[in-house]
Amino acid sequence: MPCVRIILRYKKSPVGHCNLLKQEDTVKLADIIIYCQQRPIVCFLPFITRGSNYRKRGFGTLLLGKAIELCLEMKVSKIVGQAHGELEILIPWYRKHNFVVDVDNNLMLDLRKHCDLEIK
Repeated sequence: MPCVRIILRYKKSPVGHCNLLKQEDTVKLADIIIYCQQRPIVCFLPFITRGSNYRKRGFGTLLLGKAIELCLEMKVSKIVGQAHGELEILIPWYRKHNFVVDVDNNLMLDLRKHCDLEIK
């Protein structure tokens, strides 16, 4: 079962990644992670943080677009997965990107219906 990791970089720093697992003519979207690195400035001042938060800046959409583009190149018929985490944000986000989400938070994107999908 081939595994592909896509790493997204911004200004030479990694901002996120996704893992894809190919299973015959289906790809499982194992995860999409956008990094949020907050750390205390000084160890005795834990309430003051400094770091890079790459969330809510469009990087997840860019990463998902690259994953879909790669799946189209591999000529797979669908992408499947499961939403975990902040479901009130993730489920509408996946639906906005044409994924079908069931009551158990399983995701599915039928690429045969979206062959003319434009990747930006």
